[in-house]
Amino acid sequence: MKDQIINTIQQKIESRKQRLQRVKQKAQQITKGHQKVQLPLRETETRLLNAVTQVVSCYGFGKLGVNMVAKEAACDKVLIYRYFGSFENLLEQWALKHDFYVSAYQQFGEEFEQISNLTDLKNALHSMLMTHLQNLRKDKLMQELSLWEFSLSTPYAMVRETREKNAEILKHKIEKHCGKDTVRKYNLDLYLSILMLAIDSIVLYTRKVSQINGVDFAKDEAWLRLEKLIPDYINMIFNQLNTEENPCV
Repeated sequence: MKDQIINTIQQKIESRKQRLQRVKQKAQQITKGHQKVQLPLRETETRLLNAVTQVVSCYGFGKLGVNMVAKEAACDKVLIYRYFGSFENLLEQWALKHDFYVSAYQQFGEEFEQISNLTDLKNALHSMLMTHLQNLRKDKLMQELSLWEFSLSTPYAMVRETREKNAEILKHKIEKHCGKDTVRKYNLDLYLSILMLAIDSIVLYTRKVSQINGVDFAKDEAWLRLEKLIPDYINMIFNQLNTEENPCV
């Protein structure tokens, strides 16, 4: 009887050892299978942000989803929520990094800070708008981002808010040299808004349809004409001012 009891105890101990070994082996397999995702926080965030870029570049925003991004990043989708709180926050952070006008003031900040007269102001606006046009034309990712913005997607809300803050800085620069009442009276801010949106619309529209009012944007000549038109348009906006009654200096 004593031997039987000892045998039973030994069998139970051995059984528990075997179960423990199986658990350890399974844990090792899981760790091995997910070793790509056990990364420092910064690196993991970068992988996820880069994954959004890849998905958007290859498939557009129509295919963008949690599973697709996690698959592209080779990580568990749980990490999206761990590091960004939500999928929408991930998209928001991604958009903030790629939206042109969110970073435009930083990019042209020094030029705007050195504005001391109307000519400087017009040159700064010309540089910004020309860069916008040229970058948007060649950067398919920026095009997809603009299309997403036009869809009024919720994650883009903070991007719009940040962009509007930057737009206020630019508006204050114009008001500083032209006067707040003059800006409002002559709709300078509205003219610039129309020009900015016109650039977006022409580039995005001609992705599918090359001709607009007989102008063939499949030819480089049309784009060169448009580039030459931007400074003319800026001059037209400011030349409407009566410099005697409303000095813009």
